[in-house]
Amino acid sequence: IQVHGLAGNVLAELDVAVSMSIEELKQKLKTRVLPNATDSIEITLFFNGAMLDDTETLAGLGIVAGAHASFLVLVYDVELLAQQERAQMYEDAVVKSRQEAAKARLVQAARKKQLGEALARQQLTSEPQTILNEALTPQQQQQSLPA
Repeated sequence: IQVHGLAGNVLAELDVAVSMSIEELKQKLKTRVLPNATDSIEITLFFNGAMLDDTETLAGLGIVAGAHASFLVLVYDVELLAQQERAQMYEDAVVKSRQEAAKARLVQAARKKQLGEALARQQLTSEPQTILNEALTPQQQQQSLPA
């Protein structure tokens, strides 16, 4: 028998007895169609457009010894999907954190430059609040005013 994935690719080719049940076939396929499968793997087999019952046998489907038969397999492994999702979320978090850190460094450098320019323009006798206010954004200046 040949087992195909949804994309049409051959995932496994097996020589099995026609007396084999669909459940036994699924057990044989677990590690072949998904080598890193976990215990939560669920396999659904389709033959001639119908989803197969685990108790059916290949002979019961009309498959005779030595004949070629093609099955479609649908594989679902919730644990593996969760592991992959967690890994992707971690990678996304690392990328986002690096982007935010780069933006923060740019803002900090701009503020530092702005403060340096403000200090250079002021006389030593100027009020410290005036120097700081020039380095702040308008919103920050409003928040720093006494009530």
